[in-house]
Amino acid sequence: MRKHLTSALMAGLLAVAPVTLIALSPVNAADPVQLENEVPVPPPVVSAPDGIGIWGAIAYSGTDGKYGMFWGGNTRSEAEANALQHCQNANGMACELVQTFRNHRKWNDDDGLFPYDNCAALAVDKQSKAFGVASAKALSQARASALDQCNGTCKIVEQGCT
Repeated sequence: MRKHLTSALMAGLLAVAPVTLIALSPVNAADPVQLENEVPVPPPVVSAPDGIGIWGAIAYSGTDGKYGMFWGGNTRSEAEANALQHCQNANGMACELVQTFRNHRKWNDDDGLFPYDNCAALAVDKQSKAFGVASAKALSQARASALDQCNGTCKIVEQGCT
């Protein structure tokens, strides 16, 4: 009888008393004291990947006609940052990204996140600073599209394929 009474008493206390559980995770594993109201912090959110491929980008400064191009980047952000840096190194005063492009690293790596137009070209009118920029699967297509967009006495000043 005494054994049943002790079990019933313990069950009643557990039902009424607050229970503090300490999760064993890297967030609080080194924490010797866990407070009742403390909630473990989740790990930081990792942003989505740039997408698979070999990346390139073109930056242009319309105020002074300066430009920069980079290709062969492992990530989109690497290519874009380098294109901007090349434009700024050319003393571009208002460099902006005007084109980003990429190529397959492998034939079956299409992730559906960004088109695989592996060539790009920039056409500029040196007098008016007008420009046209395009990417395409072939360099000849990218050049033709960039010249069409420029609508002036433009010349191709930068081109490349990843």
